[in-house]
Amino acid sequence: MTESKHTPGPWKSGNTLHENADSTWDVYAPSSNPARFNGDRIAECSSEADARIMATAPELLSVLKTVEQLFAYEIEGYPITAASVSAAIAKAEGR
Repeated sequence: MTESKHTPGPWKSGNTLHENADSTWDVYAPSSNPARFNGDRIAECSSEADARIMATAPELLSVLKTVEQLFAYEIEGYPITAASVSAAIAKAEGR
């Protein structure tokens, strides 16, 4: 397995009210700065659903890597193939 180059998780999502009264959903990663109690903002989304799916990305990648290892053994009859799992991991890691 290759080492991930993305911002380490766990990530979380939260709603932010901006000065202009617009509300957005943000994705936060852990911060080493104690003044940033929400964490470091790494993404801004226009919907709660988008923020939630983005916030789960590190966990989803981890699960896919585990599934990829399980597919090292031939399992017949499953609709998901080892190649599709490997392709999704490669896409997430920018390979």
